[in-house]
Amino acid sequence: MPYIKQESRPEVDKIYDMMIGNNVDINDISEIMNQFCEKNIEPSYNNYKNFFAEINECCKEVERRMDLECDMNYAEEVDIRRKCVLSSIVACMDILKVNGDLNYLLYRYIYNSHEEFRSSICDILLGAVDHLRGRYLAPYEDEKIKENGDVT
Repeated sequence: MPYIKQESRPEVDKIYDMMIGNNVDINDISEIMNQFCEKNIEPSYNNYKNFFAEINECCKEVERRMDLECDMNYAEEVDIRRKCVLSSIVACMDILKVNGDLNYLLYRYIYNSHEEFRSSICDILLGAVDHLRGRYLAPYEDEKIKENGDVT
């Protein structure tokens, strides 16, 4: 992804060239990530979450560029009265931090939901992440492409 400025890319490109030169295939990627995590990620819940999120964001950006991401308009699907109720819940969420508080709330909500709905709730949350990613991160990605040049 284009976060790395052009002048900083040659060092990372050396690693890419090494991967290509050693015929790293899709089965090797998991082991590379495992070893990288063991060696470079200082053990903590947030560090692991950030590491996993970085991998996830890379994959999501590939999907976005391949035009596979779904175009969902959640806002239009929620009626006005329901939006007011949901807004009052969101107003109470100001106390939450995205350092475990949100994870706890969502997990508790899902865990205490009827068993047959748990998977669907997770699917909806993941769909919401895709929607939010397209809304908030995609413009940032596009700006960084303009600023730093695209990855080739």
